[in-house]
Amino acid sequence: MSCVECPKEPTYLVLVNPATDSCEEAASATCFPPLGLLSLATVVRWEVPEVTVRVVDQAVAGLEGVLAMLEPGCVLGISALATTYRNALKIAQAAAERQCFVVMGNDHASRFARMIVQHRPVDAVIVGDHAEFPLARLMRWLANPRGSAPQIPGLVIRTRDGLLECPPTRYRMDALPEVDRSLLDHTPYCRNFRTRFRNLPGVQRRTPTTVNFCRGCARAKNRCVFCDIYDLSLDRVPPERVWREVAHLASIGLNYLWEVGDSFTSHGRWLKALAQTNPRNLDVEFFVYARAEELVRPGLVATLQQIGVTRVNVGMESGDDAALRVLNKGNPTGARTNIEAARVLKDHGMLLHASFVLGAPGETEDSLARTERLVEDLLELRVLTSVDVAILHPLPGAPIWRLVEETMGFEDACGTDLLPMDLPERFARAFTKVSWERLQETRARIYNMVLANGLVAGGFG
Repeated sequence: MSCVECPKEPTYLVLVNPATDSCEEAASATCFPPLGLLSLATVVRWEVPEVTVRVVDQAVAGLEGVLAMLEPGCVLGISALATTYRNALKIAQAAAERQCFVVMGNDHASRFARMIVQHRPVDAVIVGDHAEFPLARLMRWLANPRGSAPQIPGLVIRTRDGLLECPPTRYRMDALPEVDRSLLDHTPYCRNFRTRFRNLPGVQRRTPTTVNFCRGCARAKNRCVFCDIYDLSLDRVPPERVWREVAHLASIGLNYLWEVGDSFTSHGRWLKALAQTNPRNLDVEFFVYARAEELVRPGLVATLQQIGVTRVNVGMESGDDAALRVLNKGNPTGARTNIEAARVLKDHGMLLHASFVLGAPGETEDSLARTERLVEDLLELRVLTSVDVAILHPLPGAPIWRLVEETMGFEDACGTDLLPMDLPERFARAFTKVSWERLQETRARIYNMVLANGLVAGGFG
């Protein structure tokens, strides 16, 4: 690839959320807007007001809708995850053909920034989770480039002098402005949410959006073996700001809030402060991520109830104690922790989205059967709204990736930014004691049970 040619006075930025590469549709797809892109767009408009910003979600607009937004010479920002990377590259190639300046970000792009900039139709990557202010600085420089590319935190870019790589930085979440929701039409998300999750109590009077008031996980230094999240360091915004923003969202009719922080329940003291400062007059519901080991701590679910949490997303992963140890879930009583967490949620009138991972190293017929029994137990509790069953997908950056790097036969998966599509199947055949077909059958049986109970089957996010 040649060095970057800056567009002439770019005043148009398009931010794209690519659809997943697989044919499987996530239960959350098209139901919630892409908050990360809205945050990027808000900061760019705030910092560089002369730039027009558009946000487009491929799952809603389709590939044709995305491409229709690409004007020659515009700047295109693409959020690239491992599971959306092929679609991201298709969009990048189309943009390059239109002489657009292409910049990528998010977890997968961050891990392969140098390789992507050197070998793909991508002009730059912004590394790390803290990309809002760096993107704004990049837009300002592109509008009036002088000399060599500036030292923008996290920027990896081709220049006439070679590859420039700047180390990423972090800033407090509270440094970011409140997200401008007018940047994206919520109507299709609301319609799809009310249709797909019609089993939720009161769903027809709820309008969904995404929020992010906290980040990270308490187990950042001892993460689940399949977790490839780039940065799990803990951060959160002050409680008074949370309630100020929630009040504003409620005032504009957005009242079902998916908090996308990695583990909401990893912020114990903050949760208590949120509960204590809740104004109590806001008709909103929260849907949050939580760990089973945290939910069973005395008083925690009662605190969630005081905050306004009505539904919880728990990665239960397995009904087998040995599999949970392999996955490094941290459950103090193994699979029993999962059912205890579900019961305490039920006791407090909360609902549960449970996710499971099949195909952990050493998975057996017995361990799969235990996972199926756990799902049956959860269904009997009548606490579930939806269930996600994934077959383990090893990803660079996750602790389990070392097995891929150390095992013969996976050389084509190492040292590349484009992972083989059949990697999960090959991994399962190499490291489990059941067949790939058996894993698929188990997933299908669980989904059939879920559907037979009138609940939602499919990934959540």
